[in-house]
Amino acid sequence: MKCIGVGAGAEAPGFGFADKWNGTKWRSLSVGQPAGTTRSALSGVSCISSTACTAVGYYFDGTGAEFTLAERWNGTAWSIQPTPSPGSYGPALLGVSCPRATDCTAVGTYQAVTGGPFVTLAEHWNGVDWTVQSTPNPTAAARLSQLSSVSCSASSACTAVGFYMDASNFEVMLAERWNGHVWTIQSTPSPAGALQTWLSGVSCESATACTAVGAQVSSTTTLTLAERWKGLGWAIQSSPSGLAGEFSAVSCPTATACTAVGTYQIVNGTFVTLAERRNGVKWAIQSSPTPSNRSFADLTGVSCVSASTCEAAGYSATDQGSDFTLAEGNAP
Repeated sequence: MKCIGVGAGAEAPGFGFADKWNGTKWRSLSVGQPAGTTRSALSGVSCISSTACTAVGYYFDGTGAEFTLAERWNGTAWSIQPTPSPGSYGPALLGVSCPRATDCTAVGTYQAVTGGPFVTLAEHWNGVDWTVQSTPNPTAAARLSQLSSVSCSASSACTAVGFYMDASNFEVMLAERWNGHVWTIQSTPSPAGALQTWLSGVSCESATACTAVGAQVSSTTTLTLAERWKGLGWAIQSSPSGLAGEFSAVSCPTATACTAVGTYQIVNGTFVTLAERRNGVKWAIQSSPTPSNRSFADLTGVSCVSASTCEAAGYSATDQGSDFTLAEGNAP
């Protein structure tokens, strides 16, 4: 299994980076930075093949202005793609999905008007140019609406998830659907007793089947959250209880094989890696290692080519504040 992972350096000034797994070892890839970049991050990547990957994120210039960022991997080198940066401040692309080599959709957020709320953002690449797509925002959104992840099973079937903040500054999960013409908001049920909810990852194995994951916050703790869409509506899925943690990403190569990853807190206060798998009936915790001498570890992305072959990536940290990249796989 070959993979490409992207991210950003933790130490200032911090620049976006990409690493490639060739089935034996990881190696760093040279990633371009737009002229005048003082800080950048790559937040998501989607690969159709080993010679066709698109990564998205954002960067800052010397004035402190923020811009969207997209780069294309052709199997040999990364090249920067021009992307529109709408609004007055803070446009960022956070997730991307490419159902075909010349068809990618990226999502994120931006501030439309100076001093106004941040709103949802979607951009589409047709193989030549990136263009902004109109996306709705919840009427209850007060300060921020954000699309964090997107999955497209076809050009006319994309689902994006994230959250918005209401007038009480509570986070509320958000899901939107692209039918090839327009984006529309989907109704998502909230678990009983949840004060806040958000969705961080989504994976659609077909035009009528998607799984989204994230977290729910009650008055006492944060718990994992998973929901399933079968073409008619979203429904909450039961995931193992008792873990004070959250899901960050999910990958479903088939309807009966989903793997979700994230982090949870153990008794001594340390946050360790979390991996769970759904077999089409229920979610079950999988054993996942956490590097020794780490006070925090989080798997923030996952990609599965089959029910038994997945690669997850994230980071870990020490009490002293040092961060390290982290990758785990379960290939047979």
